[in-house]
Amino acid sequence: MMLIIKRGLFATPQRLLAAVGRTAFSNYILTSIICQTIFVWGPWKLFGKLEYYQLMYVVFGVWSVNLILSSLWLRKFAFGPLEFAWRSLTYGTMQPMRVKAKS
Repeated sequence: MMLIIKRGLFATPQRLLAAVGRTAFSNYILTSIICQTIFVWGPWKLFGKLEYYQLMYVVFGVWSVNLILSSLWLRKFAFGPLEFAWRSLTYGTMQPMRVKAKS
């Protein structure tokens, strides 16, 4: 497996998963909000109504949202919105949020 990864055969999935990891706190909260909306708050109220295979579609959908949004977000920003707030509170000063332009 290490040889496959070192050769870059999974570069795109690895990059997408790394983006999700860098925005983990934001994705955790986003996933909770999406699932609460689907299963409890929203008009569908699907809690306890889906079969196991149907839940896999929800998992696939939520992961797709996480992978895409995280990757797009990190093109412009250094870390996720909640990571920014957490770091700023921790360090007691506003942290730089934007990705520095490459010269």
